[in-house]
Amino acid sequence: MGRSKNWDMYETALLIECVEKINSDNTVRAHELHALSETLRNRAKNLGIDYDERFRNYNGMVLQAIAIESLLYSNRTPRHCAKIFKEMTEVWKYNREKYQAILTEALKQSKTDY
Repeated sequence: MGRSKNWDMYETALLIECVEKINSDNTVRAHELHALSETLRNRAKNLGIDYDERFRNYNGMVLQAIAIESLLYSNRTPRHCAKIFKEMTEVWKYNREKYQAILTEALKQSKTDY
């Protein structure tokens, strides 16, 4: 598989949720990022999206979590940050009801108790 699939708002909502959990208890960082990777792979499988072993893997989750943390907690935009990350962190900050609706749909799509 060539180029990675771009992140969407549902995946980003799950990533934000993961970062919030990590922020409240940094000791669970590795566990939560591994769980997120599995959740995103389950979602892709459920939606019929083709993926390989590099798709949303743990190492990628570490990098993406750093980007989301910067946007959420320091208001700095990382150099190579997905546009959807900026958009969704704004939704998280200013429209929690919409964010919650997106997160709920993402959880349904991944069929997990993340």
